[in-house]
Amino acid sequence: MKKTVLLILVLAGAISVKAQIVNIPDPIFKQILLNSSINTNQDNEIQVSEAEAITGNLGLSNNDINDLTGIEAFVNISTLNCSHNNLSSLDISNLSQLEELFCSNNNLITLDITQNTLLVNVEAAYNELTQIIIGQNNLLEELGLTYNNLSQLDVFTLPALEDLRCDGNQLTSLNLSQNPNIYYLNCSENLLSSLNLTLNPELESLSCHSNQLEELDLRNGTNELEVYAFNNPDLECILVDDKYYCENSPYWTIDDTAHYAESEEACSWAVEGFSLNDFK
Repeated sequence: MKKTVLLILVLAGAISVKAQIVNIPDPIFKQILLNSSINTNQDNEIQVSEAEAITGNLGLSNNDINDLTGIEAFVNISTLNCSHNNLSSLDISNLSQLEELFCSNNNLITLDITQNTLLVNVEAAYNELTQIIIGQNNLLEELGLTYNNLSQLDVFTLPALEDLRCDGNQLTSLNLSQNPNIYYLNCSENLLSSLNLTLNPELESLSCHSNQLEELDLRNGTNELEVYAFNNPDLECILVDDKYYCENSPYWTIDDTAHYAESEEACSWAVEGFSLNDFK
């Protein structure tokens, strides 16, 4: 009887110890952790307690990592840098303390940040993203999505957004009416046909070149900004607050076929269908 009880206790202890070990199937990822100060007991495994003890930055960039399974145990890190790897998926739903995420130059298809409400900066450029799932990320200020495969981008729930880089995607629309703090926007090389930035008074720099723009409204109360709106052959008129300023500013670059106007009536796309006979 005593032997049986002892055996049960030994087995229970073994199971308990095993349960405290973080599952890290990627050998490169695991070896990086084992060789670091994270592995405080210098054994051949990473314990849950060791992972939970890590705060601040966890740097894993440029390591040819294929699988980041196990990252969910690092619940107290504030920064994760896993850029320049071979990741096709990334689950950060358990990282509730995360403030900065750098995951550019991977093979990610989907990125879900809905559980990471403390995020301030997300850099996910040069992936294969077809979807980024955004929730109540009220603190997010910087979002980098350059050169992905996004056809839709909803930033309605990002009131603190200041810097948005979504150039080199397949976006057909972009609504920034709920992002009054945005000062830098690069949405060039997409499929946008219209862009309205009248509710973005803090805007300082806009790059919207190489789209399919037909309508561009920049009457946001100030035109003292950099604008790159060239290579939009169907954009004949740009609505601005101060036509004279824009025409003489060295910081505004548009196509030779486009012109500035301060009202809809002066823009050809706003009075489409009218002819001189209509006014006789």
